[in-house]
Amino acid sequence: MQTWHIVLLVIFVFGIIVGNLLLLKSTANTKMPKVEKKKYDDDEEDW
Repeated sequence: MQTWHIVLLVIFVFGIIVGNLLLLKSTANTKMPKVEKKKYDDDEEDW
């Protein structure tokens, strides 16, 4: 491979890694809604 192929490949991989880290950082700050445990009744099934 030529040098510019290797440079583009390294930049591409580095961009994916940085993008995933930034996405992980932004999702760590979001608060998830609290899920309430519901009792399952046979009368209220949607099936």
